[in-house]
Amino acid sequence: MLNNLDDEMTNIESKQIEEILCLIKSDRFLEAVEKSKILISQSNEQIAYNLLQSILEKQKCFEQILELCELAIEKYISKNQFFKLKAKALLQFKKANESLELCNQIISNHPQELDLYILKSNALKQLDRQEQIIQMWVQFVQQFCEVVEGYDYLIKALEINQNYNEIISVCDKAIQQFPNQILFLQKKGEILHKQKSYLQAIEIWDELIQKQNKEVEYYKMKIKTLIKYKKKISKQFENNNKEEDLINEQIKTCYSQLLQENEDENLEIDRIQFLIDINQKQEATIFLDNLIKKYPKNIEGYYFKSKILYDEKKFEQIIELYDQAISYQPENIQLYENKARQLEKQERWVDALKCINQALSMSPESLHYYLQKFKSLQKLNLIKTARQCIRMIPNIYYDTDQEMEQCDF
Repeated sequence: MLNNLDDEMTNIESKQIEEILCLIKSDRFLEAVEKSKILISQSNEQIAYNLLQSILEKQKCFEQILELCELAIEKYISKNQFFKLKAKALLQFKKANESLELCNQIISNHPQELDLYILKSNALKQLDRQEQIIQMWVQFVQQFCEVVEGYDYLIKALEINQNYNEIISVCDKAIQQFPNQILFLQKKGEILHKQKSYLQAIEIWDELIQKQNKEVEYYKMKIKTLIKYKKKISKQFENNNKEEDLINEQIKTCYSQLLQENEDENLEIDRIQFLIDINQKQEATIFLDNLIKKYPKNIEGYYFKSKILYDEKKFEQIIELYDQAISYQPENIQLYENKARQLEKQERWVDALKCINQALSMSPESLHYYLQKFKSLQKLNLIKTARQCIRMIPNIYYDTDQEMEQCDF
């Protein structure tokens, strides 16, 4: 019976809060304040807090929020949460100095509450006092070394000023304090990468991969760092092919490990792109054939293979490749355009024209298709039809009628 009565009271108070929020939305602040005062005086502490929190989220009626906060502070023994709401309100309405002063007052009585420091940090940020933010989190970490979030906020504050050496120092302390918290090891790796300490960063990625061998991000970061390291040594030492080959093998191994743990067509494309970049086209072709077989609707697979076939002067196979792609995706306009461009390279203007006509039937307002069609007609010496093609370009591409007439040669 008592539980049912409590539920009924909660429902009534929830409806009252909704009514007050509707009044605020309609800018009827005086009515909202009067109803809020009654609700605060009659309800319990939690209901009062929920009400004030809901009003604060509306970001309106600043003076009225402060008035209601003061009313709650006077009524309830546990004043801390209402002081915090007042500090939030002050900050939200650009009264950062007053919010900061109140935060300091609350922290002096409750020095262990993390959210107060976060609130103070936001006030200092609004006042553009970045060094004070850093100093505050340094003191917090020293005083409450067992609170993991403190290290995280300190690192974020240091990142704004790009204090990379200090960040690494904080990461090392956090790793020692919280050996199971991987985020600090990851952050250290990211900072070492930014500092161009690539070999140290690679050691971090290897350690993280050992701990979590299914986490894609660590493999990606290792590959990114290896590529950067390769560029660095190629600038420092000319013709150092042996070292570059060793790094390439490491990257290939990394991709193989990554794709053993994760089936991802985008990662497959990344590996193929890398193999093409290092001129290992034969191996890239093997992976491309597997990719096209596995993901026949992946356009990039056809694009990369067509580039390899073009370099090998296997022009007829390129057209067959795009025919295969179109059979899987006949609605994909990009495939017709790509096929047409390949036919143009082979000076097969009639076949190219057929492809462009197909593309135009699917997208009749695309200017570049008209220009591509015009080129084929011109090459075929079909001047009259080429003129008609230009006249068919939608008017939206001409600023004036005079400009349109000038294009009618």
